[in-house]
Formats: sequence, structure tokens, C-alpha cells
Amino acid sequence: MEEHKLVAERERAHLAQQIVDNPLWDETKKMITDTLIETWQSTVPKQIEEREQIWNMLNAANTVFEQIETVIVTGSLAERQLEKENQNGRSTT
Repeated sequence: MEEHKLVAERERAHLAQQIVDNPLWDETKKMITDTLIETWQSTVPKQIEEREQIWNMLNAANTVFEQIETVIVTGSLAERQLEKENQNGRSTT
């Protein structure tokens, strides 16, 4: 991957890490997840549409949470690649 792309991935990871390191991140994740699960559990099986909507909202929330984590992992891999290329004394640009 080109060096500027690796640097951009590293910077995105830094921003994502700032989100995850913020105490509000865990609080918000827990609140959203707990609220959706509790709401889903309070429905009856006949409330098919409501249950499906809540389930979809929970899945969407988890997709957002996972995306933030993916950005961090991708940035970490980019950082390793940059370090490796710097150790080899070469650039990808």
C-alpha cells in the first residue's frame, strides 16, 4: 500500500482510538445495547414487526461499534507496515 494511504489509515485509527478511550463510549454502548435488549424482551412474540425493528436496530448499533474497532485494527496494521518499511529504509511512494 502506498505510504500516504498507510498514514491516513494510521490517523483514522488514532481518531477511532480517541472515541474508544472516551468514558462515554462504553457508557453509550452499554446504554444503547441494554435499552434495545430490554425493549425487545418486553415485547410479546405476537409483536413481530416491533421485535424485528428492535433486532435490526441492535444489529445496526453493533455494526457501528464493530466499524470503530475495525478502523483501529486497520490502523494498527498500517502502523506496522510503515515501521517495517522504515526499518527496511524504503518508501512505498
